[in-house]
Amino acid sequence: MYNNNQGYGGQQQQHTAPPYAQPAPAGYNYGYGPPPAQPLGYPPQQQHAYYGEPAGAHIQSVNTIKPEASPSTGCRDWPFAIVFVLNVAAIIGLMVVWGIDAISDDDSSSSNSTKSSSSNVLSSKDTQKVVAIALAMAVLSVVLALLLVKLVTAYARCMINFVLWFNVGIAVAVAAYGFSINNLFLGIIGAVIALLNFCYARLVQSRIPFAVANLRVAEAAISKHKSTYAVAIVFTVVQIAWVAIWALALLGVANNVDTDSTSTGTLENGDYCTASSQCISNSCKIRGGSRQCVSSTAKFFKSSPANYIAYFFLLISFYWGLQVFKNIAHVTVSGTVATFWYNSESAGATGSSLKRATTTSFGSICFGSLLVAILQALRSLAESQREEGSFLGCICECILGCLQSLMEYFNRWAFVYVGIYGYKFTQAGKAVFDLFSQRGFDAIINDDLIGNVLSFAALGIGLVCAGAGAIIGEATDVVDFDNSTIFLAVLGFLVGIGVSITPLAVIDSSVATIFVCFAEDPAAFMQSHPDLYHPLIKEWHNLYPEIMVQAGYWPA
Repeated sequence: MYNNNQGYGGQQQQHTAPPYAQPAPAGYNYGYGPPPAQPLGYPPQQQHAYYGEPAGAHIQSVNTIKPEASPSTGCRDWPFAIVFVLNVAAIIGLMVVWGIDAISDDDSSSSNSTKSSSSNVLSSKDTQKVVAIALAMAVLSVVLALLLVKLVTAYARCMINFVLWFNVGIAVAVAAYGFSINNLFLGIIGAVIALLNFCYARLVQSRIPFAVANLRVAEAAISKHKSTYAVAIVFTVVQIAWVAIWALALLGVANNVDTDSTSTGTLENGDYCTASSQCISNSCKIRGGSRQCVSSTAKFFKSSPANYIAYFFLLISFYWGLQVFKNIAHVTVSGTVATFWYNSESAGATGSSLKRATTTSFGSICFGSLLVAILQALRSLAESQREEGSFLGCICECILGCLQSLMEYFNRWAFVYVGIYGYKFTQAGKAVFDLFSQRGFDAIINDDLIGNVLSFAALGIGLVCAGAGAIIGEATDVVDFDNSTIFLAVLGFLVGIGVSITPLAVIDSSVATIFVCFAEDPAAFMQSHPDLYHPLIKEWHNLYPEIMVQAGYWPA
């Protein structure tokens, strides 16, 4: 049997490795990830495996670091999968029992009431048109995102530099505007940010070729498995459906909870206020720099501790669903890219990875997603308090935001191992960070130039869709209701960013998986895809020579 502590550099028993996308025999990590032998179809490995062969390389043995096989063949973290399914069933039940009735009641009451000449409520015809516009913007977002993926990978260096210097330009513009209106605070803040962005843009120039090399490998993997985009888009649709179902459930619960109190406020929405008790809506929040009465669903739940706890758990349910559906796509992409890394032929990888993500690894995805969802729910409550002027709420929101970012960072890497090996969530997190620590890659994984470019691309698509929405609202008669231009612009921006993030996130997941696979076993990629391997190893060696030495590669 294969010894996990024995690297490629030592003698080992040779196996005939099955394709990654097909079930593996017993002992091969239970079908998750590459078996410890050489990739399928390749001759027995040499006495030593190397990180690369740049000019003047001094040959040293580089041990492959493999995690131990998963301890079981069943569903990992299965209790969390069961709880999640029950959670989804409960939300659907609330929607059916209370949510649909709430919508029906609203429709009947509005039909019996006298409408103003220019209603603030969308008519059914306008609603249908808005939905059609949103769908058209979603399609436009996907098309633009796929085009930008090609553009970013084809002109990666130019795109990265553009984003870096664009940030500098925006900060300079803010500073200039601040000084022009004699707002010294805004001008100084803009100048400081511009200086920091300028220094950052200069410092990371040497890292751009490294980011480009990783991005091109990611693009090659996804181009060979375009079905990963389909998986991502499908789960985006599922997320949208989940938002609609949850919103109906929330509305139904809000209409049926016992508020135990009646507001004594006299101020209407939009009026200036100093306390929530002054508002008919019982909600006074900061809007545009001033405190105003606003409509808030949360007001229905603040009347008693029990109702507030119910609202908190509804928030957890909402964020949990979004996180689970997003991470299923992430785990699927990770498993697919790992297949590409270890095998020159990897047909069917996406289907196999998706099957594992929705079955044996589903519980692990639910576990990790729940932790982030709890932090998001707590942060939402803190944000609500901050908007009402609470200093403690502001502090809590900041702390919870930091914790959420750390947890999402941990999940990003942990779910890569879940996708490759099918580890339990806690085992996956420990294993991947142990791997980075052994290789000395701790600092490298913070190098996120690619993430910056993808975020900028999503923002750009959001702005394009916002412009399209504004044009439709201003220059056409497609819709006819108050503030339609602003409404469609905001809708376009949200749809553009929300939908485009999905195909762009496929590239981000691919890059994360490449980091892990490179840390584990670079020699396997040299065998499976030598044309992509050599440019990649060259940039790793150029940028991180000390780390390569630590890993076993020595320059002459």
